[in-house]
Amino acid sequence: MSSLHPIFVHFPIALLTVSLLFEFASLLRPSPDFTRPGWWLKLGGTAGVLLSVATGLSARSDLDLSPQ
Repeated sequence: MSSLHPIFVHFPIALLTVSLLFEFASLLRPSPDFTRPGWWLKLGGTAGVLLSVATGLSARSDLDLSPQ
């Protein structure tokens, strides 16, 4: 599972960044066309963070951290 961490770590960054753009757009033009996708992007970004943390912890447990 440790090899999946580099794949999952980029999704929350991208999704949360794009959700921020939708939030700014909804401030300029209040509309469900901006607020609804922003909410779903935040939800997907949050789920991605959880997957990234899980795969990161798994990757860390696979490392040999003993002093040499």
